Amino acid sequence: MNTPPDNDNCLPLSLDEIAAFAELLDEIGDRTDFPLELEALDRLICALHCAPRPIEPGEYLPALLGEDYMAAFSSATQCAEFMDFFNRRWHDVGAALTQPVEDLTEPGALVPLLNDWETTLAEMTAEERAEVTALEIAYTGMAWAEGFVWGVEHWEDEWTLPAGHALEDVLDALLDPFYILTIPDTEQATHEREHTRQEWIGAAILAAYDLRGFWQRVADYTPSAPMRNTPNPGRNDICPCGSGKKFKKCCGAPEKLH
Repeated sequence: MNTPPDNDNCLPLSLDEIAAFAELLDEIGDRTDFPLELEALDRLICALHCAPRPIEPGEYLPALLGEDYMAAFSSATQCAEFMDFFNRRWHDVGAALTQPVEDLTEPGALVPLLNDWETTLAEMTAEERAEVTALEIAYTGMAWAEGFVWGVEHWEDEWTLPAGHALEDVLDALLDPFYILTIPDTEQATHEREHTRQEWIGAAILAAYDLRGFWQRVADYTPSAPMRNTPNPGRNDICPCGSGKKFKKCCGAPEKLH
C-alpha cells in the first residue's frame, strides 16, 4: 500500500553499503525501541509496504527509534547516513513489490537481506557459538520474519479484520509463513517441518506480493445482506398482518398455521 516516490538518487545499496548499514545499526541499536538489526529492519520495511494503509515516516520513525528519535544518533551526519541507507532500501523493496512476478528468480523480484548463519557461526569462537545456539536465534529467516511480525503487531488494529469477515482466513493464510519462520525448528509443528526454512521464506516473499493487493480486495468486498429472523409474535400479541386482531385469532389461528 505504501508506494515510494520516484527518485533517481535511490539506487540499490551495494554490498559494501549493506555492510556499512549493518554496522551503523549496531552502533545505534542500544538507543532505540526497535531491535535495530539489518535483517529484522529489512522485513519491517517490507511490512510497512504491505500495510493496510500508508504509514508515514512521522509514524514509523518514532516506533523504530523512540519518540525523540534524533537522540538515537550521535550526530547529524550519522542521522543523514541512516536516512540515506534506509530510504534507498525502502525504495528498493517498494519497487520490487510493485512489479508482478511469477517466479522469485525473475530479475527485479524481492531479495531479502538475510544473515548467513552458517558463515557467522563458523567465524565465532566455540564459546560464542554455544551461547548463540542456546538462544535459538541462529535460524535462517527468523529475524527477517520477526521484523515483519513486529510491524503487523505494532499496528495490530490496522491488520485486524472484523470478526467473521469472509476474507479473515485468507489473511491468516498469508501471514502464516512469517509466523512459522519465527519459531525455532525444534518447536515447529510436524506439518510445519514438512517444508524447509528456505521454502517458508519463498512462501513469505510471495505472500508479501499478495498482501499488496489483498487490502484492495478487502476495500472492494461487499458482504451480502444478512438474513433476519423475525421472531413470531406471542399468541396474545397484535397480529403483525395489520388486522388489529390478536395473533391467536388471526394468522396464528390453528387452521392458518402450517
